[in-house]
Amino acid sequence: MNNSRIITVYIMVIVGLLATYFIFSFIFFPNYFLSQSEKSKPKPMPIITYVYTSESRIEKGESFKISLAATNKGDNADVQTVSVSFPNSTSLISRASIDNKSNNTLATILRQNFTQNPIFIARGDQVGSNYSGGGRTTIATYPLIQFYSRPWESNHTYHSILEIKPPSNFTGKFMMFVKSVGLPHTIALSHYPYVGIQDSQHEFVDVYYVDVRRGGEAVINNWRG
Repeated sequence: MNNSRIITVYIMVIVGLLATYFIFSFIFFPNYFLSQSEKSKPKPMPIITYVYTSESRIEKGESFKISLAATNKGDNADVQTVSVSFPNSTSLISRASIDNKSNNTLATILRQNFTQNPIFIARGDQVGSNYSGGGRTTIATYPLIQFYSRPWESNHTYHSILEIKPPSNFTGKFMMFVKSVGLPHTIALSHYPYVGIQDSQHEFVDVYYVDVRRGGEAVINNWRG
């Protein structure tokens, strides 16, 4: 074999080794470690355990209590939230009337055992969307209360009791959206409910409503999409 052929063989070997190196360095290993990282992430699975009210009948201007609880049925969550929002209150409720200090209180927290203080979000506030944990945001079109625990251990349940007072001039179906989201949001089961209608944050919710009537009855109902 002459020198030119030997040089050609060496060049081909070197090119092959370099190609193999780049394939493993820039394609195989990054994808491999990324897939392992995704597999190793915890997979929280929030469940709304119950939602019920203390009264089945109220009249216009009266209040009612709503109790709710949520459990993490999956891996430990870095954060898990439970949200209650009030879509009928887009033009009636300000930030001041969704806390527990205002005389014209929409929602008063009577009891809760979440590890963090609840967050009150008013219409026009910036809020997370699309299960991104704040990575993507939108503008709230109605008020909501967000309870959360950090961390939220597997099989642990947290609960709260609220007193809800629809605006004094309100009659009709006073709706409440309820949902829970676990972070990191790694699988479809990292939020609850899994299907149904979506709220303004583009996330699924269970819909409850109280039919408020003048001098009549108000019965709690559930719309499950």
